[in-house]
Amino acid sequence: MGKYRDAVIDYDTFHDAIGGRVTAAFYLQREQAEIQCKMYQQAINDINKAVEMTPEDVAMWVEKGSVHLRVGQHNEAIEALEKAISLDPKAAAAYRMLGYCQVQLKKNKEACANFAKAKELGDEVVDGLMQKYCK
Repeated sequence: MGKYRDAVIDYDTFHDAIGGRVTAAFYLQREQAEIQCKMYQQAINDINKAVEMTPEDVAMWVEKGSVHLRVGQHNEAIEALEKAISLDPKAAAAYRMLGYCQVQLKKNKEACANFAKAKELGDEVVDGLMQKYCK
């Protein structure tokens, strides 16, 4: 419904009401609402908690990379995305996002290699990035 700030308040109330005994999925959902409100530090804190609770969950690491990328924390994003790839070498989105981080750091050669890997693994979003950065 687009009422993300209200949702964050509701998540906080729920969290407190049950004494903080929540799952990684809870932290992921609250992080998603926080991102929509531009509550980036809270979102980082929540995705960190979700990753801590489910350290083998590739999607959580990719999301962590995404949050750090969104706020320009490229080194942290790269760390998270490389962890995702180490857990699942077929995580196409992680390669795409890693490549985008590398572009931001002016490492186009490495970026294009990661874009190519993402494409090889079936990523359908990477074509535009390849056209823009890998000529």
